[in-house]
Amino acid sequence: AQSSEAACGAFEKDIDFFGLKYPDKAKVKTTLGFANIDSMDKSKAEELQQAVADAVGGDVKADEIAIKGVQFPVESQIELSTSKSEIDKDRAGFETNFKTGLAEDLGVLPSDIIIKDIEESSRRRRGLLSSHVLVDFEVDGAPDAVRAKALAGQVQSAGGLSSLKTNTGATATIPAGTTPSYELRVDVESVSSDPDAVATKLNTATITLGGQTAKVETTAKVEKNTAVVSGANGAFSAAVAFLAAIAAVAFLA
Repeated sequence: AQSSEAACGAFEKDIDFFGLKYPDKAKVKTTLGFANIDSMDKSKAEELQQAVADAVGGDVKADEIAIKGVQFPVESQIELSTSKSEIDKDRAGFETNFKTGLAEDLGVLPSDIIIKDIEESSRRRRGLLSSHVLVDFEVDGAPDAVRAKALAGQVQSAGGLSSLKTNTGATATIPAGTTPSYELRVDVESVSSDPDAVATKLNTATITLGGQTAKVETTAKVEKNTAVVSGANGAFSAAVAFLAAIAAVAFLA
């Protein structure tokens, strides 16, 4: 007896309902950052949708642009009383300890801590030159500006970073003149039949929201349409058409 796979044809990939509705289009994803914006509501989302559509043009429609992953990440620096050469002996271990310790101090998850750079920083005390490192980092996950401001305040208080000291074995201080900052960051997902052109435009276009110009946080990438199916008979093709109809209804709902 024939297997069901042989009888009706095998799926080359899992069914992609987006692809069934838009067989000739693909998604283009990027992440944009905006300084000096403290909230994201329906009106701002619609403003951003229109700004993106206007910036890239073509067949990109504002009402088909998805705004996702809204957050207010905090960026800052911390100086640690250790050397870069010491860290480089076990960079992965240091980063794990840094993230775990700082996360405990701030009340976030270690996965919310992103280490962006580690560089040597020399400091002179009592006539002696000592080695330190500056760690540039980001704390992700704040859902609004209120939480971001609270996290920034915690970061600014070096006296409250006891777990970081315990985990890294180094004293943590905030460099003079350092002020933690935060921004609105959103994932933007557009739809187009010419996704490569849209991706290129997204990476270079001037997009504004609330008078603030976007910074491209992640390079725009095309997510290929995965609605690739094959069938051995008309019955299977009819089934695919039926699924496509369901997908269209689901997307319109």
